[in-house]
Amino acid sequence: MAPGVAVLKKFWRNLVRGAPPKPTEDLQEVLLSLHVLPKHFAQMYVTFSKLRQAELGGTVIAASEIQSSSIENLVETRRDWVASIIPHLVEFAGCHDAIDWETFVYLMVKFNSLSKVELCQCLFYVIVKDVKSWTSLYLTVKQLHEFYQNWKGCPVEAFDTKAILTN
Repeated sequence: MAPGVAVLKKFWRNLVRGAPPKPTEDLQEVLLSLHVLPKHFAQMYVTFSKLRQAELGGTVIAASEIQSSSIENLVETRRDWVASIIPHLVEFAGCHDAIDWETFVYLMVKFNSLSKVELCQCLFYVIVKDVKSWTSLYLTVKQLHEFYQNWKGCPVEAFDTKAILTN
């Protein structure tokens, strides 16, 4: 494709893309409490629309829903190493096959505002779901080993669990 055609396509997509739907009062409160500016809200809608466009392979004027599996496309690098965790996060938001716009925004702003302790709690529940634990109160050493085995020897040093699994 010629460079000029690509620029024109991008311009056309931006021109025909509608404004984000007005958030419900509940979502407005969440956005306000987390100091999400209108421009950031609009940027989230651009991202959401791009995910929908990638699903359909064409221009989308108004996106109201995306497939849950499309969330993986938000991760541009090292996607393979987090792909097994993302479906659990989506499921925690109450979504299975599809995610509507409101839920997408809520999921993104709430997940990205988690504290370190809350992220650890979230990972605990991800592990519980991943290893199909019979209890959600504790995990066994075997279950933790089973979960972290997926990242043993990972070429991304920050993801490598070799040190955890040798102890």
